[in-house]
Amino acid sequence: IVTCSDDASALIWSVETGQVLLKLHEHQAQVWCVAFTDEGQRVMTASSDAVVKICDSYTGKCYTQLAAEDNVSFSVSLSPDGKYIAAALSDNTVRLWNLKKSVSMAKFTEHDDKATLVMFSPDGELLASGADDGTVRIRVADEWDPDRVEPQYEDYVDSDEDDDKGDEDGADGGGKGDGNDDNDGRRDKGKGRQKFEEGSSSVD
Repeated sequence: IVTCSDDASALIWSVETGQVLLKLHEHQAQVWCVAFTDEGQRVMTASSDAVVKICDSYTGKCYTQLAAEDNVSFSVSLSPDGKYIAAALSDNTVRLWNLKKSVSMAKFTEHDDKATLVMFSPDGELLASGADDGTVRIRVADEWDPDRVEPQYEDYVDSDEDDDKGDEDGADGGGKGDGNDDNDGRRDKGKGRQKFEEGSSSVD
C-alpha cells in the first residue's frame, strides 16, 4: 500500500510484513493524495506545492512532473487507458493533462468552491469530480477526449455544388436566400467546434 503525509512524503509499505519499502520525498509541502498506476509500477502524488508527480514505485525515480499553476492538488486520477491524468485543484477547477506529452489539455470550471476529488470511471467513459460547493460533476469522455471526438469537417466545408446553387438562386431571383450566407453559417459552426476541441469551453 502507499500512504501520504503532511511531512511532504509518501511511503510504500509491504502488506505482508508492515515494513516501509520506499520513502518518496519529492514534494515541498503536504501530500494530499497518492495512487498506484500500471499495476503498481508507478505511483502518483498530489501536493500543496502545486505539483503532481509520477515516480517509479520501486526505485523512487521521478518520471513526470505536472504543474498546477500554484494551486493545491487535492486529488489525482489516471484514466484506465493510461493516456490522461486529472487533478482536483484549490482554484475550483479540474485540470486534465495528456500524460505522454506532459501538457495541459483542458480545464473544467463548473465548480464554485475548491475541487477536492476527481475520478475516472473504470471504463474511462466518464470523468467525475466533487467539490466543497456540495456538487458532483460528471463529464462524458466523447466531449473532451480528442482521440474519441471525430470532427465532421465535411459538414462545414464549402463545396462547388453549394457555390453553383448560390449562383443559380441569385441569378433567377427565386431563391429564399443567398447560398453564400448559408456557407458562412457553416464556417461559423466549424470554428465553434474547433474551439471546443482545443479545450477552451467547459463541460457541464
